[in-house]
Amino acid sequence: MDPNILKASINDEDLAGKLYYIANDIIDKSFGRKSLMPTLFKAISNYQVDYNESFEKTIWLSKLVVRGAFLQQINQHLFKLENIIADLYNKNLNMTGIDLYEASYGEEEIAYRVYITAIVASIKSSDFAKAIWSYIIEKDKELNFMIPKKRTDSNEQWRRLQLLTIMSIALSKLNADDVVEFVDTIVIKKLFKEPSPLCRMYLEWMVAFCIYKIPSSKDRLFKRFELDIKNQQPVTLTIFERISYLIAQQLKSEDEAKFLEEFVIKTVIPSSTSNRALSRHFSVSLICSIYPEIKDKTLNVPNVLLDVIEEIYQFAAGSDVFGSYRNGDALMWNITKDFNLVGLCGGVLLKISDREIDAIPQKVFETYLTEEQVSLLTIPIGVDEENEWIQKKRSAEVKVETFYTNYEEAENSSLLQTKSGAWSTVLEVDDEGRAAASIKRSPLIVVGSLVDKAPNLGGICRLCDVLGAGWLTLNDLSIKENMEFKSVAVTADRWMPMMEVKIEEITEFMRLKKKEGYTLIGLEQTDKSVELNSDLKFPEKSLILLGKEKEGIPGEFLAELDMCVIIKQVGVIRSMNIQTATAVIVHAYSSQHC
Repeated sequence: MDPNILKASINDEDLAGKLYYIANDIIDKSFGRKSLMPTLFKAISNYQVDYNESFEKTIWLSKLVVRGAFLQQINQHLFKLENIIADLYNKNLNMTGIDLYEASYGEEEIAYRVYITAIVASIKSSDFAKAIWSYIIEKDKELNFMIPKKRTDSNEQWRRLQLLTIMSIALSKLNADDVVEFVDTIVIKKLFKEPSPLCRMYLEWMVAFCIYKIPSSKDRLFKRFELDIKNQQPVTLTIFERISYLIAQQLKSEDEAKFLEEFVIKTVIPSSTSNRALSRHFSVSLICSIYPEIKDKTLNVPNVLLDVIEEIYQFAAGSDVFGSYRNGDALMWNITKDFNLVGLCGGVLLKISDREIDAIPQKVFETYLTEEQVSLLTIPIGVDEENEWIQKKRSAEVKVETFYTNYEEAENSSLLQTKSGAWSTVLEVDDEGRAAASIKRSPLIVVGSLVDKAPNLGGICRLCDVLGAGWLTLNDLSIKENMEFKSVAVTADRWMPMMEVKIEEITEFMRLKKKEGYTLIGLEQTDKSVELNSDLKFPEKSLILLGKEKEGIPGEFLAELDMCVIIKQVGVIRSMNIQTATAVIVHAYSSQHC
């Protein structure tokens, strides 16, 4: 990766092919090895600094940028052990002034992500930026960007977030025609199918950015939303409202007032009275963002409209729990002010989500980027805006433990689970025995970690809460942010205690519960299954394992169970939906013990 060799590859396809083969192999090997990625992408960054004009012509490097961003290294704690040991040594024993980790391995692994981001943020060629987009689309079967393999998989979400970060930066380098084409044919198509709210943030950002920068694209892009808005589809409506407000923030005062007047009258206020909970909650939430904006800027908005907005705002603000949970202003960001490396690499996600975000802070960018590299950036580094981070605001309020970190502490903790993005004022719980912490729950544990589909899990969450189950396990807790999950769960995920038990941890989890006196029961058709009827008595400490939607319970887990239960069926179809089956067995248990 010497700059002179890379420069020579511009006109030598054979050399470029061999370099790509070697570099791609290095990236693959970096899954579990340190130092390779920082060294590789620092060399490429140095080439960009030394031969900036030549770099723009070395289009094949765009493939490596994508491959590098897509790589997810081992996330086991063992891979991070050296960093922990080095930090402890440096703080308590090191008198040399030389960082132990750096002396042993070189730069920390996060440095390669800094270099990749800086490389994309420093390109000036629209051809190079277009190559990044084209390669991601071309290799979708490998990268799973448009169609994830598993909709709720956190690792896939992480990879999509990295790709969306570089795509967002590259979008700002494309010519106007390509921006509109990519947003229309790729971004909006992806937006309607993307299961992750975090990933949707980037997609909404791109649509808003496109319309703001290229106003002539508004009619073409918004036409994509018309049918779903007419049919009052909640997810599409909230996406449309958020994008519209993001655009409005960028307009001049007179234009913003005109835009907001039409937008609020035609969309936001009608939606705030919708019978669809998601539409209603978000629209009321958005009004609470719009009102301070209008009031502070003293925009020339008609008094009647201002009075209506103020009444809605004051009514919401009059609640005792106003501000306890995220409201509309916490869901928003600014598409121009936040368009910096810190904001794009997780800073904005920290403003809209209380989940753990793998963000790159300002200090890390400043540590690894040289003055020469910074001078090439067309996008500023930005600053950490900790005062706007949701997690910091709610850290004392929200507590979600996982089985493999501190299960026993979670078991004794409050049963309250707050739902990210909910509008608290319409979901209040009265003081007369309805508080979640006072709800009497059974010891029943429902293991739903094998269930994959978000709507099914949302329904299971709802019925477990209704029937007073003690705990529900999920393979990935982030599925609670999924709109399909939320629409079926309604608000049950606020109150239902849930914990994360990965599929590979189910066996260990069940053995642990077995030691605690639990009877392990599978909901499955086997030769020795016991029919669920009035004669079947459930032990009070029961654990019910649900199977996969199609395959049922894999053999490796069947071997751990004390018994399997079968629901008698007399129809032609000899299977039922997992939600329905769960409702039957959990109701049978609760009728005996609740």
